[in-house]
Amino acid sequence: RLDTLWAHYLDLLDDYTTAQAAIKEHMASGYFALAQANFKSSRGRYGHDYYDERAAAITRAVLNSQDESVSIKIQKHVVLKEAPSTQDSKSSETHERALSDDEQDTRSTETSQPMQIPTPAATPEPESKQESIDSIETAKPQADLHDPIRWFGILVPPTLRQAQKSFTNAILDSSSLEKAANSSRRMREVEVEIGKLRKVIKK
Repeated sequence: RLDTLWAHYLDLLDDYTTAQAAIKEHMASGYFALAQANFKSSRGRYGHDYYDERAAAITRAVLNSQDESVSIKIQKHVVLKEAPSTQDSKSSETHERALSDDEQDTRSTETSQPMQIPTPAATPEPESKQESIDSIETAKPQADLHDPIRWFGILVPPTLRQAQKSFTNAILDSSSLEKAANSSRRMREVEVEIGKLRKVIKK
């Protein structure tokens, strides 16, 4: 029984090492390209200490922990700027204006003579074409999705773009992340089982 657990532990260790090697390859490539970009840069250094800290992540790794395994799902978020609904507010104001005109005409009709023809409701003034176009464009949510590499300027060195690509691939490689997480979790469980079995054998 103890030999079987050790064999299973070694298999898990091999899976964990393989997954970590795949992730390490992307990270090492990214840091090497980043070091080259900093070496050739004349404006300063590139790194997490030199960008706006108000930045929000647009790619997230969501971990779903189940009974015996961990699944990782990569989600990409698009930050939208909520614009005020100008068109809806204008239409509501026009509707209220029309209702007030109808009420006023109704009251004038009731107080006038029976044979008097009621005055038709006032037609709301048509909005200009330019105002309607502006309201439609304002009502649409605008995507505020920017490439983070643009924080360092437009003409960035190719090595910096290579670093960004390598770091992105390390996150998007969800299979290696899942394999490493599940192997590490299962290894801890097997270690506990081995410890309990060794105590039983010593007795």
